[in-house]
Amino acid sequence: MRATDNSVKFGRPYYERVISENGYDPGLFEGFAEDMPQVPREDLERIFLCHSGLYEFRDSPQAKGVLTGFGLSGVPHLGTLSQINRIGLLNRSGYHAEVILGDLDAYNGKLTPIAETHELASTYANFIQSTELLDPENSTVRNQFDNPAVLRTAYLIGRFLTDGMFVNAEEDLHDLYVSQGKVDSDMTYRRKLSLNLMLADFFHLGQTHPEVLVMLGLDEHQYVQTGQAVAEKIDEQSSGLKPVRISSLYTPLIRGFNGFPKMSKSFPGSGITLDMPTSAVEKLIMDERDDHETPEDSVVYQVACGIGLGAETTLGEAYQAAQEKRGEWYDIKKLVVARIASFGRLWQEAVQQ
Repeated sequence: MRATDNSVKFGRPYYERVISENGYDPGLFEGFAEDMPQVPREDLERIFLCHSGLYEFRDSPQAKGVLTGFGLSGVPHLGTLSQINRIGLLNRSGYHAEVILGDLDAYNGKLTPIAETHELASTYANFIQSTELLDPENSTVRNQFDNPAVLRTAYLIGRFLTDGMFVNAEEDLHDLYVSQGKVDSDMTYRRKLSLNLMLADFFHLGQTHPEVLVMLGLDEHQYVQTGQAVAEKIDEQSSGLKPVRISSLYTPLIRGFNGFPKMSKSFPGSGITLDMPTSAVEKLIMDERDDHETPEDSVVYQVACGIGLGAETTLGEAYQAAQEKRGEWYDIKKLVVARIASFGRLWQEAVQQ
């Protein structure tokens, strides 16, 4: 399958436009200003893209929580694995992490049967635990179905939501998803329910960790903007909800194969999924043409920054190898293949549990 709508092209012009229009910190272009705990700013630049309020979040004396979530539409792809690795990095830096498995979101937003969403959520939870990327003592991995308290929060914040807010929350890839029949074209009641619940995830975490850092791909920046708009409108006295400050940390998109703007499990053929045979993964990685002008343009380097390279080498060394395109770059490619294969085995084990 190939993409049929290339109106959204993820690259420097897109990032510059979104960052400029929304007043985000242009971290990709000017460099992150300072280090984060256990993460030097050089690695922040390689692993993340830009942020809004990151250092205010870091310096706040209040309890802090980092949140991300996944739609459950099938086998994880490298973009999913990258987000698990990234939130694990923040979690290991000392921040409480919460990972939302969007089973009810898939049920409403993508019309997935509820039994199927239960099975996917259970498999994802087992897989994430097996990766050991998160500190089990300082993280939560949860679905939506088994957490009715968040549904109550969704109702409480619903008083402050308007139809216009839902429309403004459309992600940049919405037209592409519609063209592939993945979501409703209009802002239906089902989609409003899904978005309402996603926003409730932010505010529910904020009741115990009033500083919430939402980590998402930049194409989903509208979700955070909507959450921030709701946070300004919520009245503590009438709602009973404590004030929450929502900051954001955005991640770059891994360019997809076959003309797709990003790797997505919703579009078969756009990238690598964790159920692919190692031989197929190796062919895609090793056969990738090294015609990139800069390391940042290399799909393989983008993958390495997303999923990490373990303790064997640093991202700085990978950057140098990608720049020189010599024998060391071949070794990095082999290391990326081996790392993907190891996570693939963990996924297969989770499926069989």
